[in-house]
Amino acid sequence: MTKSSQVDQDLIRSIAELLNKENSAEIEIEQEDFRVRVTPLLRQ
Repeated sequence: MTKSSQVDQDLIRSIAELLNKENSAEIEIEQEDFRVRVTPLLRQ
């Protein structure tokens, strides 16, 4: 299994929902050797 396939998709969705709810520019979470940064999609 590759590292990218081990990503917890539910965690990413929860972070994205929190980002939208809090109207934040960016959220980054790090646990052991895993780090994810979620930023909003900029639409024109």
